[in-house]
Amino acid sequence: MKNNKESFSSDIKKYRTYFAVYITVILAIVILINMIFSSLNLRIDLTTNKLYTISDITIGMLKNLNSKIKITVLADESTVPLDYKEIVDKYKSYSKNIEVVYKDPQKNPRYFDVYTGDKNFSEQSIIVEKVGSVPLKYRLIVNSDLMASQGSITQSYVEKGITDAISYVTSDKARTIYLTEGHQEMELDSTVTKDIENRNYEVKKINLNNQDIPLDATDMILMFSPQSDLSQTEVDKIKDYLSKGGRMLFSIDYTRDEFPNLKKVINAYGLDLKRSIIIEGDGSKAIQGAPYIFIPSIQDHKITEDIKQGPIYLSSCMPIMELDTRKSTLEITPILKSSVKSYDKMADSQSGSIEKEASDTEGPFNVAELVIDKASNTGAAKDTEIMVVSTSSFANATFLSNAASQLDLDFLFGTISFMTDNPYNVKILPKDNISEILKEKITVDNQIKIGICIIVLPLLFFTAGGVVWYRRKSL
Repeated sequence: MKNNKESFSSDIKKYRTYFAVYITVILAIVILINMIFSSLNLRIDLTTNKLYTISDITIGMLKNLNSKIKITVLADESTVPLDYKEIVDKYKSYSKNIEVVYKDPQKNPRYFDVYTGDKNFSEQSIIVEKVGSVPLKYRLIVNSDLMASQGSITQSYVEKGITDAISYVTSDKARTIYLTEGHQEMELDSTVTKDIENRNYEVKKINLNNQDIPLDATDMILMFSPQSDLSQTEVDKIKDYLSKGGRMLFSIDYTRDEFPNLKKVINAYGLDLKRSIIIEGDGSKAIQGAPYIFIPSIQDHKITEDIKQGPIYLSSCMPIMELDTRKSTLEITPILKSSVKSYDKMADSQSGSIEKEASDTEGPFNVAELVIDKASNTGAAKDTEIMVVSTSSFANATFLSNAASQLDLDFLFGTISFMTDNPYNVKILPKDNISEILKEKITVDNQIKIGICIIVLPLLFFTAGGVVWYRRKSL
C-alpha cells in the first residue's frame, strides 16, 4: 500500500514537473514570438485607410537610400499623436540610414541654432536633414503642412512631407523652373508654387524682354495665359532656347486679339490653335448648364500616369490643330482630347447659341499635345520638348476650387516631371484621421486576423500541451 502511495506521489511530482516545463516552454515561445514581431515591426495596420502605414513608393526609396538622414520631431515624444508618431518611426524601420529624434523646442532651444535659415520652430514640426552635408542641407516642415483640417476631418500629410523632404536633401541637382512675366500672365496660386518647390524645384520669374534665358540652369519655362503678344526679341530667345534642347509649357487661353508672334513659336513645332471654343455634346462628360466645362479623354502616356483614372475638368478650350506642313522630325502626341460628340463655336457666331449648328465643326479635338524633337535630329544635348494646352483652367486656383475634380494639378505636375527628366514623381495621398482606433469598422478580413491572434493560436498551444500531457499520463 505504501509503495502504491509512493508511486502515485512520484507520478504527481513527475506530472507537475512536466506541466511546469510545458508552461515555461510555452511562455518562452510566446515571449520569443513577441520579440521577433516587435523587432521586425510586423504589427498589422487594420485601419481602412492604412493610417499607420507608409506607401510602397516611400519604402522603395528608403531601401535605396545611401545618405544618412536625420528626422527631428519638434516635440516631446510622449506628446506626439499616435498616427503621427507611427508614420515617423516607420522610416527608421525600413532604412538603417534613418535616425529619428524627438526634441522639445522649449526644453532644447539651443539645439536649433544650427538651422539658421528658419526660425518658425512650432510644436510638432519636423526637420529633415542630410547628415554631414556642407553647407547643411535640410528642410523644415511646419506642423500646419503636416496636418490639415477640412471641416471635421483632419488629413495627415506626414508621409508626403517627410518623403518630399528626403528627396530634396538627397538630391544633388538643383532644378529651376521659370514662370514668364510681362504679358499679364496668370499668377499661380502660392499653394501650387509651393507644391512645385516641394518637388525639388526652384521657381523663378523671367521677363524675356529684358532677361536672357540661362540655358545651363533652366530646366523648364512655363507660360500661363498671356494676355498680350510676344515681342520679336522674345520669339528669338524662345526659339533659340528650344533649339538647344529646351523644355516649355504653353498654356494659352482664348483672347479677343490674335497673337501672331506667339503663333510663330507654336507653328514652328507643327501646331496651331483654332480661335473657337469647344462645346462638349456628351452630357455625361460635361457640366450641366456649362458644356464648355468638360471631362477630357486622357491618353496613355507617362505624363498622365497619375490622372488616367480621372476625371479631370477643363474649361473654355480651343481646338489644337496639327499642321500638314511641318518639320519631319517632330513627334507629336495628343495627351488630352474632347469626345466625338463635341463641337466648336466661333466667337463671332451670329446665333449666339451653344446648341450644335450645321456650321459647327465636329470633334474630337485635341486640347493638350506634346511635341518632341529628338536630340539626334537637332544636335542638342537633350531632346526639345514643348507641351501646348489650350486652356489654363487646370492650374487656375479659382477654377480648381469649384471643380469637381482635384486631379487637374496632377496633369501639371506630371508634365513638369516628364519634361525635366525628374525620376522623383510620386503621388502620396493624404490620409483622413477620424479617430480610426475607436471608429474603425471591423471587416471580414480583420475579423479573421483578430480571431487567429486571440483564439486560434492560444487554442493550438493548449491543445498541443493537452496531447503531450495525455500521452505522458498513459505511459
